[in-house]
Amino acid sequence: NSQSVLGKHLTGFPNEKLRGILLESSILKQLTDQGKKACFINAFRPRFFDFPRERQLQYSATTVANLAAFLPFFTLADVNAGRSIYQEFTNQELIELGFDVKPMTPGEAGRVLARAAREYDFTLYEYFQSDKAGHSQDLARCCRQLEMLDEFLTALLAELAEDLADDTLVLLTSDHGNIEDLSTKRHTTNPIPLAGWGSGAEQVLEQVSRLDQVTPAVVARHGG
Repeated sequence: NSQSVLGKHLTGFPNEKLRGILLESSILKQLTDQGKKACFINAFRPRFFDFPRERQLQYSATTVANLAAFLPFFTLADVNAGRSIYQEFTNQELIELGFDVKPMTPGEAGRVLARAAREYDFTLYEYFQSDKAGHSQDLARCCRQLEMLDEFLTALLAELAEDLADDTLVLLTSDHGNIEDLSTKRHTTNPIPLAGWGSGAEQVLEQVSRLDQVTPAVVARHGG
C-alpha cells in the first residue's frame, strides 16, 4: 500500500520513496520474477530511448514498473506494426506532433491489446486521456473520452470472447477518481471502479475491495 507508506495520494510522477517501492515490488517485476511473460504495452516516443536509465526513472509509475522488471519498451514502429498502442490510442496526438504513424480507431486499438493478451501471461495498458479530460472540466470532452473508451473495450472484449470463456481475465481500474465529478479540477476521493470480464472475474471482484489489493490478486492468480 504505497499511499499508506507515503502518507498521502501522490499526484504526478513518483518521488524517490515510491520509485523505491516500484523497483522492489512492481507488478511487472513480481510476475517476471515468477517466470511469467509480462509486458507494458504502451509505446514511447523516440526521445525516451535516448535517455539513460537514471533519466527514464524520472518518468511515470508504469515506466518505473517496467524498468524494475528490465522489460523492453515498445516504439512507434511497433504501433505501426500493430504490436503496441500509444497512451492516446487514436494516434492523433502523435500525428499532430509530426510523427509518421497511422491513425487508429478505438476499436482497432482494442484489438491490438487483445492480440497482445494472447501472447503474454500479463499485459498492462495505461490510458490517462480520461484523467486529462476530467481536469479540463469540459463535459463534452469527457463524454467523448468515455465514448471512445466504450468503443475500445467493446472491441477488446469481442476479440477475446473465446479466450475469456477459457483462461483470460480482463481487469479495468483507476488510480483515483476524477472524470466523474467535474465540479473540481483535482483528483477526487470517491471510490474507484474495478470491472472484470472472463475467467475468474467473479472471484477477483469478490476478494478485492481496495486498490492495494489488485496487484496481490493478480499475482496470486498467476501462482504467486
